[in-house]
Amino acid sequence: MYAADAPATVRRIRTLLDAGLPTRVIREVLDCVCGSATEVEPCLTPMLLDQLHGMEERIARLEDSRQSLGRLLAPLAQP
Repeated sequence: MYAADAPATVRRIRTLLDAGLPTRVIREVLDCVCGSATEVEPCLTPMLLDQLHGMEERIARLEDSRQSLGRLLAPLAQP
């Protein structure tokens, strides 16, 4: 048996997962997510900004790695 609010809770979790938050963070912030799962309490802003900055850093590292790999492969692509 699930609580009556289970579908709303699942939607909130799904939204947070889609935003790239790990489940350990979702566990911490779930009670601070309001309404339609797209509104969060202002007190979460610093933590969510930290998550965003971490993602941006990981993306930058991946882009650097992609460019390095592309440079390694470039000579092999020439006939």
